[in-house]
Amino acid sequence: MEKINKKNTVKTKYILLFSVLSLINSCRNKAENEIFILPNTYYGNVIILYGEENGSSKKYDEEGNRVYEIPNDGILKTKFEQEIGWRNAVYKRKNGQILRYLWPSDPIWNDTINPRSVYKDSFYVYTSRSSRGASWFNIGKLENVEYWANKITKKLDSLSEPIILKDGDSTKNFKHNKLFDN
Repeated sequence: MEKINKKNTVKTKYILLFSVLSLINSCRNKAENEIFILPNTYYGNVIILYGEENGSSKKYDEEGNRVYEIPNDGILKTKFEQEIGWRNAVYKRKNGQILRYLWPSDPIWNDTINPRSVYKDSFYVYTSRSSRGASWFNIGKLENVEYWANKITKKLDSLSEPIILKDGDSTKNFKHNKLFDN
């Protein structure tokens, strides 16, 4: 009986230690919450380019959330630096309408292919990604997922300027640029 209690005690200590370390790590990887303000009738690709010297000024709401006001072309250049970590993001139109972020695991995602679905004509935010110095997402009906995925690649390419690297150059300080070897 005594051996079983010792095993359980040791196991409990490891579980507790792992839980505390996970909690500490999750707090450390926290980014500022974000609010994306979108034009009322906008749908398509949205691209945010971070750390832009001539970008829009940093703006916060009264609760300390970053506010990104997306222009009509869907491309925002901002002075904010890109943050990596957990955050809450809210996507809303200028008129206050909240757009739901839809994950592929969401039951609504699969229901939108049903022609009688009440969701099939709704607009959602989906497919968000980020890379060095940029992030992007799409707004639209789910029937257009592939269309907007193909368009985003062309849009990102149009924003990039080629950089020719010479022997010994490093790419780690270059943001959202095409990279070529010399």
